[in-house]
Amino acid sequence: MKPQETLNSILVRLPEDRQRQVVEFAQFLARQNEQAEWQRFGQTQLTQAYGDNEPEHTTADLKGQGEP
Repeated sequence: MKPQETLNSILVRLPEDRQRQVVEFAQFLARQNEQAEWQRFGQTQLTQAYGDNEPEHTTADLKGQGEP
């Protein structure tokens, strides 16, 4: 049996308040998945923007730092 079919067979036996809890948990999992996807996207963009040959920077490189 597929996970969705298993879940449906369980849901029909639960009272409505428990079904709402399952929905809330599913929404929570979906948000976590979406956040992970955005994080992977951001990491990919950062990797594309900056390569391995980027110079190392220190606080002395900041404008106004290290100057008398």
